[in-house]
Amino acid sequence: MPNQPSLSLIILHRNQADQLIQLCQNVPRWVEEILIIDDYSESSGWKRLKDQAVNNSRIKLVRRALAGDFASQRNFALTQAVGEWSLFLDADEAPQTSFWEIILKAVKVKNNTRHQTKNFYTLIRHQFFMNQVLTHGDGGNQKIVRLGKTKLGQKLWIRKVHEVWNVPASQIDNLPAIIQHQNYTDFFDWLAKLNMYAQLEADARSESESGSLILQLLIYPLGKFLYNYLWKSGIFDGFPGLAHTFSMSYYSAILRISQYENKLKS
Repeated sequence: MPNQPSLSLIILHRNQADQLIQLCQNVPRWVEEILIIDDYSESSGWKRLKDQAVNNSRIKLVRRALAGDFASQRNFALTQAVGEWSLFLDADEAPQTSFWEIILKAVKVKNNTRHQTKNFYTLIRHQFFMNQVLTHGDGGNQKIVRLGKTKLGQKLWIRKVHEVWNVPASQIDNLPAIIQHQNYTDFFDWLAKLNMYAQLEADARSESESGSLILQLLIYPLGKFLYNYLWKSGIFDGFPGLAHTFSMSYYSAILRISQYENKLKS
């Protein structure tokens, strides 16, 4: 079919079968492939995913250990994708209104040579926090590169934790496609995740990056709070905005404390 888009939806997954199955059920039929890279989920969740794959020929399941390296996992996924384009979503990210229509328009083959296209696109991500969608601060209006040409994007994901698709800025355009991120059950679960990611990031940073930790601990958390709450207008998200800003400053602090502990152990 002329102008038929070729897109692989790539989802990194571990023990979030309910959210993942719901996401897969809402993927439009024109998406060629749903590629799930599973970090050895528990047996019950894995069985449910296999049952879904039996009933949906587009679903392709691949098991691969994350080993604390998200960039490596995403780079691996691109070697497995069959689509000309790849779209990355997480199991706990929900596409919002008109999301798939916007993606379809972006990846369709353009025959009009006057229409300049890009090879990579950012999406907008909002954090769902304390029963509220954050639209400011660190949790709101995050522009993240998640859609791109599969072959051109290979080996370009960097950073083990809080990974980014490090593609040429000249090849990036922005899409008004919104995803909503809900990755915790309550505030204490949120703090547990922050602790986990802080330890992963501390482990990923080299010893040379652990210099001047006392100065960083004094400056970075407070600076991060002021930047997100005032400059990025987190104040307009009310109490949830304040709580989210505070927790991200907490993350900045415990990251450096974890780095110091790693330094003591080395």
